[in-house]
Amino acid sequence: MRNHLLDSRWWTAVVLVAGMPGVGCSKPTVEDPLRIALQTSDTLVRPDAPITLTVTATNEGDEPVTWGEGSSSCQLSVIVVVGTDEVPVGLRPCTRDFVPLTLAAGDSRTESWEWRGNLTLDGKLDTLPGGEYRL
Repeated sequence: MRNHLLDSRWWTAVVLVAGMPGVGCSKPTVEDPLRIALQTSDTLVRPDAPITLTVTATNEGDEPVTWGEGSSSCQLSVIVVVGTDEVPVGLRPCTRDFVPLTLAAGDSRTESWEWRGNLTLDGKLDTLPGGEYRL
């Protein structure tokens, strides 16, 4: 993907979460008791008008759930669908520790960060061109 140098006065992305502007939620199952909710502070994002992404994971099961290992400060993330690709949204500062990512039964974790319509592709930061995208 090339770097899109766009005039930020005209660049706008419409954000859809689970097909609806501004809010989305997964439905937990017996096999996967994690409920994941995503909220956005707005449905329009531009490099000069960022939005806040808030992700909450809740373990609705009776046992701890571990979903991998990684940074203790950035356990939750968001992807943006670009064509047929699912790409992580922008970079954010995270600790460099490497811990199991676990939620105890009944526990929740919420993380929020500012997003300017950027994404990470092959370790490089890029900006989405104007358009409509699903998170």
